[in-house]
Amino acid sequence: MTQPGVETLRVQVRWLAQVVAGTMVLMFLAIALPWGLRMIEVELGPPAWTLTAFAAMHAALLIAAEQVRARAVVLRLLYAVPLFGVGFMAVLWHYGGGIGHPALAIPMVLPVLAAGALPRVRFAYDVALYSVLVVVTVVTISSPDFGWYVTQLGVPLLGRMAGEELAVRDPFPGATTTPAAAFLFVATFAVGQVAAAVVATRVAAFVRRREELTERAASIHPDTLPALAAESMPLAAVLVIAATGQIVQASKRFTQQMLLHNEPVVGRELLDAIRFDDADALRTLLAEGGALPSCRYAVGAEERIADVVAETFEHDGVTYASVVIADSEEPA
Repeated sequence: MTQPGVETLRVQVRWLAQVVAGTMVLMFLAIALPWGLRMIEVELGPPAWTLTAFAAMHAALLIAAEQVRARAVVLRLLYAVPLFGVGFMAVLWHYGGGIGHPALAIPMVLPVLAAGALPRVRFAYDVALYSVLVVVTVVTISSPDFGWYVTQLGVPLLGRMAGEELAVRDPFPGATTTPAAAFLFVATFAVGQVAAAVVATRVAAFVRRREELTERAASIHPDTLPALAAESMPLAAVLVIAATGQIVQASKRFTQQMLLHNEPVVGRELLDAIRFDDADALRTLLAEGGALPSCRYAVGAEERIADVVAETFEHDGVTYASVVIADSEEPA
């Protein structure tokens, strides 16, 4: 399979960021609603500030992903999304009751599952192990009893991390959590996160294997009459996947007009092959269809103006856009 381009990575950043943001909101509601009904006793201020800080970083990360053009940087931002999300979730869980409210930690499984859809599938294991490390750290520094218990088990380093200053109010007054119960929760959480990573990687591997077989089957007979007709169109035309702009087919006139004679075109993203001045307008055009008159774009060092027309259609559950780029006679 071809490596995802910048546009595809941006789509994945937005999708993964939505998963993390939705999980954070649900966790906050799981604290705020019982607090409003006086079912739990916690201070709502720290969770609210945690959610606010997360929202600020979430917005900054999305803006950075939209502005950066380097694929390597966008890829790093993509992998940063679940990591910083898990960190904020752990802080929110801590202020929502921590070890006294163990069920609130369950949503931290969602970033692990989502990480299985990333280009490096085994990153799901990294997110799982990172979440376990974060939870162990939070429980240890906020629960002196837990720190003492793990010291008895032969882990003195964790015992030295414990302290009273980060302890939170018990969300259920009168209930007690023994050190052994806290240790059992941490162990169960670790097993659950690793199990989620196994499921995520297995499902992702199965889906990608099917995609590879589909691509291979589609390439067995490329010289069909419709394909030949599309390639020989006397227009600069391309067929792209609407969501990502990935080129599925291109006419010979397109490769000639865009000076892509010696470069592979199919599999690349349209916004990678051609630098449009208003990339957002082109993304909207690919998604919705229509016309974009007097659109400025660049081929190498040459500035051009063209009328861009796109028609969208669906096939096998995927939305495609047929795009025609007609250069204007007037110089750029």
